[in-house]
Amino acid sequence: MKKGKPSTSLYLILGGIFVAILILWSYIKTPGSEYSREQKILPGLPEEQQQIVEATKVQAVTTILARARNWDLDPETDGIEFTLSPKDAEGNLMVTDGIASARLWYAVYDENYNRVKGNLIQEWNNVPISKENYDFYGTKIILEFVNFIPQPNDYGFFDVTLITPDGKSFTSKETLLVLRFS
Repeated sequence: MKKGKPSTSLYLILGGIFVAILILWSYIKTPGSEYSREQKILPGLPEEQQQIVEATKVQAVTTILARARNWDLDPETDGIEFTLSPKDAEGNLMVTDGIASARLWYAVYDENYNRVKGNLIQEWNNVPISKENYDFYGTKIILEFVNFIPQPNDYGFFDVTLITPDGKSFTSKETLLVLRFS
């Protein structure tokens, strides 16, 4: 073996290793990251609010402890409180920004005594969801009733939809929600 100047083949081997590392590095994603590296434009926003957003790993959304609540001193139920919990494919909590909407219908019974959706009671739109408001289970959301006072034995169907920053939509459905506590 000669001493002195390295051969050209050594430079080629080192260069090949460096290129391979760069290629592999571009495919590595941080474990637990909520986003992949794919970017999209959020649809439906005015031009001045448009921004580049990354694709989310959210695959589903669930609601936890959806219930009617009274948060002031009068006796009437004031609204609905629940925890919104976006999940990945393995069921892990995914912390993400987004926009939520919700709809509440009366629960009624058809002629065969099956519980079905009745008239729409209320709809909430454009509820902002921020990463900063998450805890271990998800993000707590409070929706106030407007021009609705639940009566005893009022029950409802409750649907919540989350739209993630990349425009994907996920819905959770509660088939029975007690609208007034006695």
